[in-house]
Amino acid sequence: MKKRVSDYLAWAMLSIFGGLLAAAVLLAVFGDLSHLSYPVELFAALFLLFLLSRAPLRTRWEGLVRRAERCRPITAGACLAALCFLLNLLWVLYCRVEPTVDYYTNYVTACHLAEGNWRELDYLYLGLFPHIFGYGWLMSFVLRAFGRSPMVIAVFNVALTTVSGLLIYGICLQKLSRGAAAAAFLLWAVCPSKLLYNAMVLPEPVYTCLLLLFFFLFLQAERLERTRGRRGVCLTALAGLAAGAVLCLVNILRPLAAIVMIALAVWIVALRGEVLRRLQSWMRWGVFCACLVLSFYPLNQRWTGFEAWMLRTELADVPAYSIYVGLDTENGGSFSEEAMERLMNYRYDEENGSAKWAQEQMMNDTVQRLRDGGLSIPRLLRVKLPKLLGSDEGGSFYAEESLSRLGYVLSSVLSNVYYYILVVLTLAGAAALGKRRGDGLLILPLYAAGLILAHMIVEVAGRYKYCLIPLFVILGACALTSVRETGRNGGNRAAEAE
Repeated sequence: MKKRVSDYLAWAMLSIFGGLLAAAVLLAVFGDLSHLSYPVELFAALFLLFLLSRAPLRTRWEGLVRRAERCRPITAGACLAALCFLLNLLWVLYCRVEPTVDYYTNYVTACHLAEGNWRELDYLYLGLFPHIFGYGWLMSFVLRAFGRSPMVIAVFNVALTTVSGLLIYGICLQKLSRGAAAAAFLLWAVCPSKLLYNAMVLPEPVYTCLLLLFFFLFLQAERLERTRGRRGVCLTALAGLAAGAVLCLVNILRPLAAIVMIALAVWIVALRGEVLRRLQSWMRWGVFCACLVLSFYPLNQRWTGFEAWMLRTELADVPAYSIYVGLDTENGGSFSEEAMERLMNYRYDEENGSAKWAQEQMMNDTVQRLRDGGLSIPRLLRVKLPKLLGSDEGGSFYAEESLSRLGYVLSSVLSNVYYYILVVLTLAGAAALGKRRGDGLLILPLYAAGLILAHMIVEVAGRYKYCLIPLFVILGACALTSVRETGRNGGNRAAEAE
């Protein structure tokens, strides 16, 4: 009975995830037809997938996959890592994006921290957005070691991109096959929007790499369920402690720990399939979760205390400004000058003016607006879903000043065509994953669905899906694995019939 309920819940979760992703793309492409290029790019993506499925090209890429499967995993991984690093490095050396607006704030904060110029920090602003301080603090070690140029951070982003690719490769090696792992690494290496974002001073490459490391550790803990005795328990505990520390680093850069923990809890309680009946499995995951909590919460509390001391203010518990902006129907849940001006007026209040008080006032304003009926949920979802997931040209937008007109158009088109191909593979992979009952990979679409729904409440921007792209790549690899297995089984049945 538990197994059947678990299977139903897994399909329900995958349906919600797939429905949100498909709805976002369809709304962006066909919603109001304000971007006439989107339908063309979607049809181009579908046409390319059709060509790849036909005999000549399909035979070619299947041959490449078989060649990758014959290589030693370490050799194939090293070659793909070198390709990923060189490709991304060449791009950031060619396309140098000067930090502006938020990216300039990130860069200046990191430079001041690297040089020890504490007095130069914008304490009033950083107190409202402490994750900027967290990113600057981490990047200050990189700048202190290698120099103060924005190019140092761009090259560091390239290195993190390569590590992320290795983690994708490792996850696919463990859960899928060598061929799927190589295909996933290659898909990640050539992602156009990632190439563009690597040239910028932003936290997405850092916390995306850390999230992948967390999921890698989680899948190691799942694998250790089959390791009995004291060794299995000790290794599971170590994986839990490491996962907690990694999750704390993620939270320093972006408050995502709650979504990850909820996804982990739901998977453990409801999506593990037939092992839900095994007491040993419950005990093993209890050890993992206990060690994760014992690691995460003390580290997170110490960081919060250090951050409040450094920024000389009491920090808010809830990002009320982000919620105020996210529920703003008029501005589509995105940044608005009115909201920022309101927040800064509260921050500069002479009598109160602490970061916590300013955020509390923003929460009061949010509640008051909801009471006045200033919220249309259908309209908000109709605008925010496509803004978050409808296209992937954000990298081109932010790098526009560093690109020629032709370069901007080409990068936008390539980014969207690649993204729509990836979305189709992701949806197919989610369907294939539904057949892998109780699989640990279910946590990936579960986390993705949670992140998407969370952004229906808080501020949204196109680049916030950056951390979802590698998860889509892994799900796309699931689709490729399913297609190959179906073809292989069909060939076997045909041979038996003869």
